Amino acid sequence: MYFFRPALALARNPTAARQKIHYRIFQEFSFELSSIAGLGQQVKAALAHLHPPLLQHCKTETDRQSEKYLFHLPGKGNIEAVLLQHQTGRKTLCVSTQVGCGVGCVFCATGRLGLKANLCADEILLQVFHAQKILRQRGERLTNVVFMGMGEPFHNYQAVIDALQVLADDSCFSLSRRRVTVSTAGIPQRIRDFACDAPGFSLAVSVHAARDDIRNQLVPLNRRFPLQELVSALKDYWEITGGLTVMLEFTLVAGVNDSPELAQAAAALFAGLPVHVNLIPSNDTLYPPSDDPQVRAFAQVFRDHQIAVTVRHRLGDGIAAACGQLAASHKV
Repeated sequence: MYFFRPALALARNPTAARQKIHYRIFQEFSFELSSIAGLGQQVKAALAHLHPPLLQHCKTETDRQSEKYLFHLPGKGNIEAVLLQHQTGRKTLCVSTQVGCGVGCVFCATGRLGLKANLCADEILLQVFHAQKILRQRGERLTNVVFMGMGEPFHNYQAVIDALQVLADDSCFSLSRRRVTVSTAGIPQRIRDFACDAPGFSLAVSVHAARDDIRNQLVPLNRRFPLQELVSALKDYWEITGGLTVMLEFTLVAGVNDSPELAQAAAALFAGLPVHVNLIPSNDTLYPPSDDPQVRAFAQVFRDHQIAVTVRHRLGDGIAAACGQLAASHKV
């Protein structure tokens, strides 16, 4: 992690000090860093002043397929992260990158908070640390991380890039780059930047509708960056990355964006391109979800165009931890 950099600057042998600190954090899952032998008094004194944010509350769904973690960040507010445990054995942590969010997607509880603060890379990584620690105590391990919690990751771009490097570092979390996914509502230049700055990491884009008039209603960011600009950025992304598959997210709201005509528009827009579509029935009571037959019909349109599509199994809605429900249940 990065918060101990000032201490390393005081070390006679920063490489050796870093190895000892990494071992204490990532193997022993402890932040008792000032007790590490052989660091020197100046380094220990610097480490003694570190007070990383700690887990405040954990809520588990009755079927134990999802857990929601609440963290308090002094001076910033509360954030939530969600651990999803899939029947396949995959264990995915959904992390937050901001307190609140400034994008304002209409079916997202986080968006209604507005943007309160950006997280630093450490505050992002500490969510992963705590999930890893909890799983280690059960004899399990984290397999995937998705930047799909509170906030728009590309509005906090450098902190996200810094966090990604630590997640993939063999001396830290040692996660496969393909198993770490960053999701954006669609900021064209940052999509291009991400292709260059984070090679090998996965990208997801919240599309929701393939017509500007509908997407404007659901994702206010589309008024600034309409679909034509988004698709142009994705084509540049594919050229830079050699055609890495991009996950396209569609949150389906009954009677708003779930018609066969809108499915046809999306299929026409992305036909022949390296995408995988994820369909997610809305979890917002103000914007009710499409029913199962409508979702199946929507999915079939993509299959008819030979576009890979998955209907996401809803996890976490029993503890307000599903997509679009994170609002830091304590006051932000």
